[in-house]
Order: sequence, then C-alpha cells, then structure tokens
Amino acid sequence: MTLAALLCIWFLTLDVRHLLSSDEGRYAEISREMFASGDWVTIRYNDLKYFEKPPFHLWMTALTYQAFGVGEWQARLWGALSGAAGLIATALAARHWFGSKVGLLTGAVLLAAPTWNIGSHFNSLDIGVSGMLACALAAVLVAQHPQSSPQTRRSWMWVAWLAMALAVLTKGLIGLALPGLVLIVYSLVARDWLLWRRLHIVSGAALFLLVTAPWFVLVSLRNPEFAYFFFIHEHLQRYLTTVHQRSAPIWFFVPQVLAGFLPWLGLTGRIGQMVRHDARSSGFKPTLLLATWALTIFVFFSLSSSKLPGYILPVFPALAVLAALVLSRLDEAVWAKHLRAMLVLAGLALLASPLVARIGSSPAAASMQFQAYSLWIGVACLLLLGGLMAARYFSRAHRILPSMLAASVAFFIGTTVGLLGHETLGRSASG
Repeated sequence: MTLAALLCIWFLTLDVRHLLSSDEGRYAEISREMFASGDWVTIRYNDLKYFEKPPFHLWMTALTYQAFGVGEWQARLWGALSGAAGLIATALAARHWFGSKVGLLTGAVLLAAPTWNIGSHFNSLDIGVSGMLACALAAVLVAQHPQSSPQTRRSWMWVAWLAMALAVLTKGLIGLALPGLVLIVYSLVARDWLLWRRLHIVSGAALFLLVTAPWFVLVSLRNPEFAYFFFIHEHLQRYLTTVHQRSAPIWFFVPQVLAGFLPWLGLTGRIGQMVRHDARSSGFKPTLLLATWALTIFVFFSLSSSKLPGYILPVFPALAVLAALVLSRLDEAVWAKHLRAMLVLAGLALLASPLVARIGSSPAAASMQFQAYSLWIGVACLLLLGGLMAARYFSRAHRILPSMLAASVAFFIGTTVGLLGHETLGRSASG
C-alpha cells in the first residue's frame, strides 16, 4: 500500500506544473518536432539543426508523445522513469552486497534526497544521464561481488556497458568518461589492478559501439558540420572555456550537494570513518568505489568552466548507499539525536517560510506570486514536521527501521509539495 502511494505521488504529479524555461520547454519542443517530422536522426529545434545533445532522451519523449499524445506530463515521463530506475537499481545493488535492510534504506535515502526528487520531475537530460549512470554503477557493483560466477559477472558487466552507452546517447561523452575516470581513481587508491581484468572490456566495448555508433555515423553523414560542433564545441570548449557563459566559482556545487542531501548530512563523519575502515580490507572494496564515484564526479564538475545545478545529480545514488550503510549500523540513541536535529531544521524552515513572500516585493504581480508560494512552503514544512513526529514516535517505541522510513517519506512528501507549489511562480514563466 505504501509503495503504491509513493508511486502515485511520483508519477501522478507530473502534470501539475507548467513546463519551465528554458530546458523543459526546449526539450519538449524538440521531441514534438521529431515526432511530427519523423526525422529521428537530425535533431531540430524550431526547425533549425540542434547539435548540442544526443537524441536518446528526445527519442523516448517522442515515443511517449506517440503513445499518449503531446503534453506536459508526457514530456516529463522519461525523466521520472529515469529517476525511478536509478533509485531501484541502486537499491537492488545495495541489497545484493549488504542485505535487504541496507537495500530498503538505500531506496528510502535516495527518495528523501531533495535534489534527486526534484531532478526526476523536470524534463531535463541531467536526470536521464544520471539514471543511466546509476544503473551502470549498480551493474558494476553486482558484477564484482565475490560470489558472482564468471557468467554472472560477464552478464552484469554487459548491462553496465549498455547503461554507459545509453548515457552517452543521452548527454554525450561524460556517459563513458565519468565511469572510466572513477575506475582509474579507484584503482590508484585501492591498488586494485585486477579489477580491469573483470570488466570484459573487449566484448563490452563492442556492445557499447553497437549501441552508440549507428546514430553518430548517420548524423555525421547527413550533417558534415556535426562532428566538430558536438565533440569540440560541446565537449572540450564547454569544459575548458567559458564559451557557454555558464562559469561559476569552484565551490558552486558545495551548496548543491548540501541542499540536495540535506536529511542525511549528519551522517557525513560516520560515512568517512566507515570508508576509511573498509578501505583497509582485501579484495574489491564497494564502499571505497562508492565514495570514489561521488568524490571524483564532484571534483570533475567543480573544475569545469561550465556549471549548472543538474550536473551534480550523478553523485547522489552513491551517497545514498553509503548513508544507508551508516543508518543500518546506528544505535537508537544516535538515531534519536539525528532525528531531533531534523526536527529542529524543519521547525526553523517553517518559521522562515514567510520570508519567501518578501522575495517578490516588486512589482505587485510578482509579490502576490511569492506570497502564494510562501504558503505552499509553509504547508510543506508542516507536513515534514508531522512526518518527523511520526518518526519520533516509532523511535521512542524502539522501532528504528520504521522510524527511518517515516523520516524519509516525510522529506519526500515535503519536497514534493514544495515543488508542486512552484506552479504559483512557474505559470508565468512557462517554457
């Protein structure tokens, strides 16, 4: 019953808000033109060639239009499916390695992470590539389990290569570059060079090329100008220069991670201790790989000359498993202390919610919109407080797992209500 309710909240809220500019409207329109024209190779926006991004997200949205008609929830459906797929794959991988309790908590932690929830409900390529990368990470973890047979390892590594191929077709070379960079850093830190023999690189690369190469070849044959624009302008120049005018300070993603993982920030110290302890073990070290994944991707994008908030989404599945591991080992006293801190945080947010109304002090229309939104934020905080009080009740009854799950659901519902209320602002800024 609870799972069905969460699925309804996840998917049935896609149509409540108008599409926001610029990404949501742009990708919805590109997919509509693809659907209307029948040209699935050369991407067009307002009938002009659009070579900034690959087509997979747009393909899936166009197929959604074909199945359900053109509309706003249809434009967001693939993003919601990608976020759900990343969450489920991560939880299943955690369950495979660490048991059912950790698997359940992993799903709960990622569900409660505000950035993953919000990102999954926007029509953006960032959640599409993050969902595929989460599936790749999960497949690698399952493949490298010491009890996996050679056949099982090969099959799961093929799943990982397939997920990386779809990530490349979603947003470009980062779909391959990020996992590759993570494995290099992990090998250096863990001194685990035998891992590379278990990646099935030859057959995996063949599968990767089988999936990715056809579109790149076709679009290049039809559009000779594509290769330079896509690989040089949209990759090298985007990362190394400010040509896209999206520069930001090196610490830009620090608040993004703090806000995006807010419910579980109190676990950071224990996560670090756990990873350092597990790093001294022999064999494949899953917690070290997870920490390396999160830290390497964070540093990679922090060093980029082009920064947008959604870029940091791929770090959250790895952080979710680490946080779930720590939660599974907490005693009642420590969890009760963490819960009290979350209650204080929610209470302060409720007291501060009227300040939202002051953001739009002028002109009058904007002021009214922000006043309306402040009410939504207040309701979201009240719901969060109610859920956390339920979690406190379970904690006092020595039911620590239900308490953790209740806290997770409370943050999920609070974030969802706050997101839905954004329509008071988004209606006038629709893309």
